[in-house]
Amino acid sequence: MNKYYYVNGSSAYKYDNYEIENYYNKKAINDERIKKERLKLKMRARVRAVGIVLLIFALACTILYRNVVIIESATEAQNLENKLTSLQATNTKLDFELKKEVDLKKIEEIATTKLGMKRPDKNQTVYVDVTQKNYAELNTKPVKDEFSGTYSVIKQSVINVLEYLQ
Repeated sequence: MNKYYYVNGSSAYKYDNYEIENYYNKKAINDERIKKERLKLKMRARVRAVGIVLLIFALACTILYRNVVIIESATEAQNLENKLTSLQATNTKLDFELKKEVDLKKIEEIATTKLGMKRPDKNQTVYVDVTQKNYAELNTKPVKDEFSGTYSVIKQSVINVLEYLQ
């Protein structure tokens, strides 16, 4: 669309005003597109940054919640241990008091008066020797095994499984 005019013997180009305006309009449109693209890229970067911040915040909240649960569990365990110690002390105290309250003369009195029991006669008393010696017997008989080694191990394993199933 460029037209060549020879003006006063010059070989310079002569542009129409329309072409110059068209060039600047196209440049302005391209500049606007570039600005819009840059704006889109900036918005994407901002959205990405906000997303990353939210993700980090969510992870931090999750870690804090987990730590709170752990601390609460540890506190509850400590309280239960303290309660157990207290109950054991109370149990020991009550056991001591119970043993202190047991009086053999009082038991004999209740047995003879309320239950009608009597002491045994001398001819009804039988003495038993309960002394026992601790000893073990060894089996000195040799075990007859037709096979040895791997076969005996497999055989014993099968026997053990059968005994377990019974």
